[in-house]
Amino acid sequence: MNSRMDHITELSLTSVKSKSTCFTDGSLLMPIIDLGMQPFADTFVTEERYHLGEPIFPLEVGLCQKCGLARLLYETKEEDRYNLFDYSYTSSNSGFSRSHWDAFAEEMGLREDVDARSVLEIGSNDGYLLKRFMNLGSSTLGVDASRHMVSKCNDLGIDAIAGTFSSEFVDSNRNRLGEPTLIVANNVLNHSNNPVDFLLAARSLLAPNSRLVFEVPYWANTVKDGKFDQIYHEHVTYFTISNLKAMLKACDLKILSLEIVDYHGGSLRVVCGPTQAAQQSSYEHLEELERNLALSDKNTYVEYEARIRRDRSKMLQALHLAKLSTPESKVIGLGAAAKGNTLLNYYGLTRTLVDFVTDSSPDKKGKYTPVSRIPILGDDEIAKFGNSSIFFVLSWNLREKLISQARQLAGGEIRILN
Repeated sequence: MNSRMDHITELSLTSVKSKSTCFTDGSLLMPIIDLGMQPFADTFVTEERYHLGEPIFPLEVGLCQKCGLARLLYETKEEDRYNLFDYSYTSSNSGFSRSHWDAFAEEMGLREDVDARSVLEIGSNDGYLLKRFMNLGSSTLGVDASRHMVSKCNDLGIDAIAGTFSSEFVDSNRNRLGEPTLIVANNVLNHSNNPVDFLLAARSLLAPNSRLVFEVPYWANTVKDGKFDQIYHEHVTYFTISNLKAMLKACDLKILSLEIVDYHGGSLRVVCGPTQAAQQSSYEHLEELERNLALSDKNTYVEYEARIRRDRSKMLQALHLAKLSTPESKVIGLGAAAKGNTLLNYYGLTRTLVDFVTDSSPDKKGKYTPVSRIPILGDDEIAKFGNSSIFFVLSWNLREKLISQARQLAGGEIRILN
C-alpha cells in the first residue's frame, strides 16, 4: 500500500545517521545530554495529518573535549527536516523579530567594512530581511532549504532558490549566485549537517573585500542559563567562540568583529572575511567567560543535565498540584515554537493534560504540536476562560510579552508555572 503513512514509516527507519566525531578536528565525541526521542521541532501538524505519525529520533548531544564543539549524535536528512511538513518558522513572526531584522539591515548598510550592494541570504526564510535590503537599494537573492519558504519569498517578489546550501549547491548554481558583496546566513549555520562545507562554500563566493555575516545561538548562554529547549533536530551544531574560531580558521575565514545580540535568548553575530582582512574588535572577555563555564568539561554537563531534570520535576509537580486543586481550570501553553515542542516532549506533556497552546502566527493556528497533538489556537482564546486558567510559557525569549498579553486577555493576574 502506497500511503503517506508508509512514506513516514520509511523515513523514520532510514533518515538518521549516528555521528561520533567532531567536524573540525575529527576527535571522538563524548555524550553529554539526552533529551529522549523527539520529532522535528518545527513540525506543526494539520488536521488532515492528525491521525498520521511523524518521524521521531534520539535527541542526544555529544561534546568534543578538544575544541569544545557540541553537536547532535544523530543526524537527520535536511530534505526531511524542511520539506516533509511545511516549515513554520518565519523571520517576521513577531514584532521583536521584525525590529531585530530592521536594525540588522540598517546596520549592515551603514558599516564601512561591509558592502551591501549585492546581498545573498542563505536561509532567506519568508523574505522579510531581504525585503529590507531591497528597500535600501541592494540587489538580492535568497537560498532556502524549505520550498514552502521559497514560495513565500517569491510571493513577495523576491528571487529565491530552493536548496540546501553546500559546495555542491554552489557548483550547480554558481552563475545564478553571481558575486555577492555580502553573504548573510543568520541562524542557519547551526542547521547545516556539515558546517565546515557550508563555510567553505560561502568562502568560495567571497571576493577579497566581500563579507560573510551570520548569527548563531550562543551555547555558553544555553548552558549558563540552564536552558535546553533550543536543542532540537534542526539545530545540528552548538557554537562557542572557541569552536567558531577553529572552524573559521580551517575554512580560510577570519573574524573581523563579534558581538552578542539579543536574539534567540542571546546569539553570536559574526562578521568575517578572507584571512587577509584586518580584525576590528576584541572578544577576549567572552572567551574568558567560556573558560569560567568550563564548556569542555564533562562535569559541567553532568550538573547541567541534573538541573534540567530537576526543573522538569518541579514544573510537573506544580502543574499536577494546580490541576488537582482546580480540576476545571484550563491548562494553556503560551507561544507555539520549535523550542516549545522540545519542552513538551521532554516533559511528556500531551493533549490529555494541556488543553491548548496559543500563537498569533497564521502558519501555526489551527494545527497541532508534533507527537503531543495539542491544538494551537489564537491568542484571543484566552479571553474565553478568564484568569482561572493555568499557564506555562513555551517561548521564554518572549516571556514578558506573552505573560503581559495573557494577563490583558484574561482580565487580571494569572497563574504562571515556569
